[in-house]
Amino acid sequence: MMTGDEGVSDFAMVPQLMEAALGANDNALGDSTLRRELEKGFDIVVVSPFFASEAGYHLAHRSQAHLVLYYTCQASISFMDWAMGQPNNPAYMPFILIDFSPPFTFLQRVFNAVAGFGFHALR
Repeated sequence: MMTGDEGVSDFAMVPQLMEAALGANDNALGDSTLRRELEKGFDIVVVSPFFASEAGYHLAHRSQAHLVLYYTCQASISFMDWAMGQPNNPAYMPFILIDFSPPFTFLQRVFNAVAGFGFHALR
């Protein structure tokens, strides 16, 4: 599966996504306004369970606030499903970056499972 005309595979973009997410966390956590608000605490923290979202989990824990996970993606991604408490079965649920559709052959199931677990391990 390719992402447009630039010829970069979706898997090759994962390190770039991680770097951008970590940079966004650094910017947010280094913000003076957020630091002042941290002293007051929060009642609720809303987090998208995507790359590098653990900073939001930490803010909720540190403030003894309720953690709300919010994501509108209509695809099954293993680490997001795990965070949201939803099932993820690679035997019949296609990984978002692979262009398979059910019913899968045995080899497609194996490839789908390895890709999903590998993506989860990269996280």
